Amino acid sequence: MPTIPFDLFELPHAGDTPDGYYPVVVTQNKIDLDKICEEAEKSTTLHAADVKAALSFLAAYVTERLLCGDRVELPELGMLGLRIGSDKPITDSDDNQIARNLKIRGISFTPKKELVLAMNNDLHFHRVSVKHRNISNLTDEEVAQRIRALLATGHGPLLTRANIQSVTGYSKPRTCRNLPGWIERGLFVKLGTPHAPYYQLAPEFASEPEADSQEIDESN
Repeated sequence: MPTIPFDLFELPHAGDTPDGYYPVVVTQNKIDLDKICEEAEKSTTLHAADVKAALSFLAAYVTERLLCGDRVELPELGMLGLRIGSDKPITDSDDNQIARNLKIRGISFTPKKELVLAMNNDLHFHRVSVKHRNISNLTDEEVAQRIRALLATGHGPLLTRANIQSVTGYSKPRTCRNLPGWIERGLFVKLGTPHAPYYQLAPEFASEPEADSQEIDESN
């Protein structure tokens, strides 16, 4: 039976008593290309060179199609699509210069509903007994997920550095080092003043994609 290790982190709070907790997967291993090739050779008639060539082609082809504005369906997994955003607020829909401020913010992945249902069958969660001290680097989507969990508790949309620090589990210096990159990539919008800044989750990260295979089928 698959077992997913997890731990609990405190939601940001002002007093001495936590407002609640949220679960976080405790990452065990990083599966790299060599591991994928090793397992493929055990389970199929493919050689490592075949797997590497196929994955190299897939990466190049998916990149090409995404840059054409297409969505790409990965069989049995889900749909990939570009997520874009603007460096400046868009206040005039007729502004001919809007495109100058647009950037690719990331790639969204919408899993197939069947995949999510299958993963939830016969599944077990186990809370780790040893406190997970080493906080790995979180992806932008993982940070967004944690912020959305905070907002779901009724926390207002405006965030302090301390709020972000608490949900990521990062130290204060590490949070401060990461903030410029998060803002540059469009994860957060910086508001307030230089001496009293606060932050807001960017609109393109505000909602979590839901697994919906029906949408994928109808789009073809």
